Amino acid sequence: MILSAPLALPSLLLPSLLGAPAPQQASQLFVDSVDARLTALEKQLEAARKPEALQWSFKDGLRFESADKAFQLKLGGRMQLDTFFGKSDDDFESTTGKTLEDGSQMRRARLALAGTIYEKVDFKWEFDWADKDGKSKIIDVYAGLNGPGAIPSVRAGHFREPFFLEMLSSSNDVSFQERSLPLALVPQRNIGLQLFDSLFTDRFTYAVGVFRDTTDQGLGQEDGRYAVTARLTGLPWFQDDSHLLHVGVAASRRSPPADTVAYKSRPEANLAPDVVDTGNITDADDVTLLGLETALLFGPFSLQGEWVESRVDSAAKGDPKFSGLYATATWTWTGEPRRYRKSEATLQSPRPTTNVGQGGYGAWESALRWSTLDLEDGGVAGGEVTDLTLGLNWYLNPVTRITWNLIRSSLDRAPDDGTAEIFEMRIQLAF
Repeated sequence: MILSAPLALPSLLLPSLLGAPAPQQASQLFVDSVDARLTALEKQLEAARKPEALQWSFKDGLRFESADKAFQLKLGGRMQLDTFFGKSDDDFESTTGKTLEDGSQMRRARLALAGTIYEKVDFKWEFDWADKDGKSKIIDVYAGLNGPGAIPSVRAGHFREPFFLEMLSSSNDVSFQERSLPLALVPQRNIGLQLFDSLFTDRFTYAVGVFRDTTDQGLGQEDGRYAVTARLTGLPWFQDDSHLLHVGVAASRRSPPADTVAYKSRPEANLAPDVVDTGNITDADDVTLLGLETALLFGPFSLQGEWVESRVDSAAKGDPKFSGLYATATWTWTGEPRRYRKSEATLQSPRPTTNVGQGGYGAWESALRWSTLDLEDGGVAGGEVTDLTLGLNWYLNPVTRITWNLIRSSLDRAPDDGTAEIFEMRIQLAF
């Protein structure tokens, strides 16, 4: 025992003398190393969880979103490829001086980026390259500020004026290939500043804005030529987003550029020629537009209708009044309902319960629409046209749709009236 002690002492001291850690020190160094690594990993995880860090997903478009939802972006687009077949009688051709020619076109080819920045600022940039002249067009290019509580939101840029339910609903969601005949009287996208909000748990919405008529490139320049447009909507009956009654009223007071107004329309097919036309109505000091709208959603069944009137203050033409009206009924065979966006008071198409290629057949919807446009009044003989359209929609999945439309168009216009039959088809990819 006396000899073992001196032998053990060098064995304990030797590692220290050689610069190596003692066993207790080695254990501590190992623990410190593990702690350092854990600290580094925690910092990396914390950085990944920062509010500004965006996570991506695909939901009807490529979406990016921060953890606190303060930053939200969506990259989307749409392709609408149309095919057209038409025939008309001799009276139709002699009255219009035009014939219906079969054809195809890329109706829309768009890319869009939209989102919210720092919770309160929203924006959208959308452009269309499907133009007969080969030029890109501004669709929606705006920025806005989302107001808190009862303080209204504000938007500035190039966007739709708040008028006409069918116009405010996306072309992706309209039940037919084209919007109805009364659209000819409706203001569409222009440069403007708008206040809007939804109240009473989104049961009531309002929007009012000041606009200037502009070109497809967002250009408009003339002293004192502005329009004031407003829309009010309500839900007198609401059970859920697919069982409701929507009503609305809209008005617009406009000072037309160069004191000139002109209305014309095709028979609800973009490849058809214009069949009614007022020509240029000069000496038009002001134009007043009035609109009424309603929609009933009841599960897979829906009804929708609108009336529009344009009153033109033109002494030279006897202060003419023009009007348009349509009524639509839809039924989804597979049971999916059309959807309602309460905050904007607009309609959306059915969303398939099961998708083609994933064990399902998509959603199938039939639609029937009657519409009319009267451009005859005072000293203006623009004619009257009435369309009856039968539609069939196949929604393969939430972003893919095939549409078939059969249209019978009746023209009431000197000298010979006339009728036309049109068949058209669309393949749509929109996300």
